[in-house]
Amino acid sequence: MLVNEDDLRWVGLAVFDLLDPARRELAAVYDVVVLAPPLAHPTEELIRVGWIDLGDAPSDASPLDLAIARGTTEPGASLVSGR
Repeated sequence: MLVNEDDLRWVGLAVFDLLDPARRELAAVYDVVVLAPPLAHPTEELIRVGWIDLGDAPSDASPLDLAIARGTTEPGASLVSGR
């Protein structure tokens, strides 16, 4: 799916500390409104692509990815640690 750059809305910068190897990572977070879920297909790098309801995420979903998604979509949520 290609998105027009003008349609992106800057949400913020997600900062998280990872282990093994220990490092701090940064991720730019944007959102965009889509009228319908776009078609997405597996690639050499992705084995599964899908759209989920954050309130009913599969048990194998990445907690880090879910936290970033919830921090951008849920009222009152924050990407700031400790909130």
